[in-house]
Formats: sequence, C-alpha cells, structure tokens
Amino acid sequence: MMQELHAIVRQVLRFHPRTVSNYCRTLPGDPHSLATVDARMAEVAELLVTELIRVLSHGLHEGGELWSVLETLERVPNRLIHGDANGACGTAQHRLRFSGQLIYVIKSTFVRCTSAARTRALIRLALSQGVLLASLELIARWNAAELAAFYADPASSVLCSVDGELWDAFLRACAPIGGVTLTEIGAGVSKGVSVVKFDMKLALPDPAGDEVERSGADDRNISVPAGAGGGGSNGDRAAGGEISPHVCGAAVGPGTIVRVQQIPVHGGLAEQRQRRRRRKKQAKYEELKKLASADEGGGGGSAKVRAPLPLAEEAMATAEARNVDRLLDRAEALLLERWEKLAATISAHESLLFEREDAG
Repeated sequence: MMQELHAIVRQVLRFHPRTVSNYCRTLPGDPHSLATVDARMAEVAELLVTELIRVLSHGLHEGGELWSVLETLERVPNRLIHGDANGACGTAQHRLRFSGQLIYVIKSTFVRCTSAARTRALIRLALSQGVLLASLELIARWNAAELAAFYADPASSVLCSVDGELWDAFLRACAPIGGVTLTEIGAGVSKGVSVVKFDMKLALPDPAGDEVERSGADDRNISVPAGAGGGGSNGDRAAGGEISPHVCGAAVGPGTIVRVQQIPVHGGLAEQRQRRRRRKKQAKYEELKKLASADEGGGGGSAKVRAPLPLAEEAMATAEARNVDRLLDRAEALLLERWEKLAATISAHESLLFEREDAG
C-alpha cells in the first residue's frame, strides 16, 4: 500500500531544496504562459495530496469520508486539558493545541464546500505548516476510541495501527515531507521543521471550470475498479517509474467511490485551459446558431445570418475571472497571516501560564 506513496514522495524530493507549491507562477511579460518546472511541481504536489488521502482512506466503511476522521482533530485540545489520552505528552501538551486551530481555519474558510474539498485543504495546510505527521498521530493516539467506528477493517488502517508496522511504514514514507512528530515536539523541536518545505494554496480557484484546479471547491466523484490500487502492475505506471493519476486515484476498497482530484501527468495546465476555452467558444457558437435558425423560421424565409462570437463579452469575463483570482489569493493570504499571528499569541500566553505554574 505504501509503494505508490514512496514513489510520489521521491518525485517531490526532485524539487529539493526548492519550496514545493501547488500553483504556477507566470513568466515575466507573458501572463498566459506557465513555467514548465512550476507546472510539473504543481502537478506532483497535488498528486501527493491525492495519494495521502488514498492511503489514509484505506479501510473506511463504504460511503465513509476521510473528513469525518480528520475532523476529530478539533476535539484533541479538550482531551489535552482533561488528560483522557491513551498516552501522555508531558510538558509539551500546550504546544499541541494547534490541532484545533487547523480545523477552525478549514471550517471557517470552506463554509459551503464539500467534505472532499475540506479534506484536500486540510492536507495542504498541514503540509505547509509542517505538522502533517504530528496531526495524524494526535488523531491516532487521542481519538483511538472513535476511529474503529469509521473503518470497516481497522487492522488495515494507518491511523488505527499507530503502534504497529503499518504506521512505521507510513512514517518512513512521509519522513521527508511530513514535518515533526509528537516525539520531536516533546523533545523541543519547533513545529514546521521539515526536509521539504511546502507553500500550498488551500484552494485552487478557476471560475472557468478548471478540472485540475477545482479540488478546492468541487472535487468530483471518480469510481475506479476494485483492487486497482494494490497491484503496481505495468499498466499502472508511467514511463520512468512514475505513478500515473490512475494509480493515485485508485480504489480504497471493493466498490468504493472515493472523492479524489484527477490530475494529468502529461499535457500541462496551459494546454488544458486552451482546450476548455475552445470548448466554451464552440458551445456559445452553437447556441447562437440555434437562435439564428429559430429567427429564420419565423421571419418568412429570410437569409441565414452568421452570428459573430461575443469576443467583447469573453474578454470581460476573462478580466473578471482574473480579478476574482486576485481577490481570493489576497483573502487567503490575509487569513493565513491572521491565523499565524493568533497561533503565535496563543503559544506565547500558554508559555507564560506554564512558566507561572512551574514557578508557583
């Protein structure tokens, strides 16, 4: 089950020591062009998110959603206070309250989004903050009593095997990209320390209906054949040993429908956007032809008129779409900045409280 995850992590490591992001920067002087390396990096970053979701979803009940499992992270701070955990974290407990803040950010940002969109956003946020492994271990250790209800086969679940070989294999696969663990936090390592640094947008908006970037707003249901994710057959791998999107979106159980983001390995984002624009133009043109034909039928045999494409309207729509993108990017940046300030303030207050308790 970890072979595909290992392969995706190796692809991510190819970009080291660069910061890995899931969005593309335009080249100077040409706002429509995309840097090839950045486009490939964005694809690999989203493939990593998809593969992490696939691994963590393994063993869920049919129809179950991973978000229901991850959402239990918000209950960890209360259990830290009451001390009803399976294992103590010592004096570092006050440093683990970031768990509730992660869920708060996602719920307040993605109010009307699907559970699949929230799941992808939470994985992106945890990668960017360098707390993916710590967050998952908090769920596994502090919410162990709840997890069995979500999984049809708890023994095959990573989160239900926190002290077993499956969890150890997951740790080895995610060590370069997962950030700090609970043990490292207890030893005083700062949160956010990771071999690979991430700068992930929580949502990838595209008002034109971008099939690759819509995961932040409306991920699609993709049904895949049972057993497609376990094999590693020759047909499941692209050239050079890279994992294709078919494998990364593979089934987590017999007949299960999994919400995943489908990202092409080839073609690039620019080519896809061009195809979508051509399809939209063709659809509008066909609609205008139908209207012209209807007018001709009621006009007593008048000559057929070719309706021109609404170029001005399309240009306006493109400009509005860019404005929406800029506003969303700015809002996300402000939200993350405020969240980081809030987290720093809370951490400082907690440190003072613990110092007073120790001194008193």
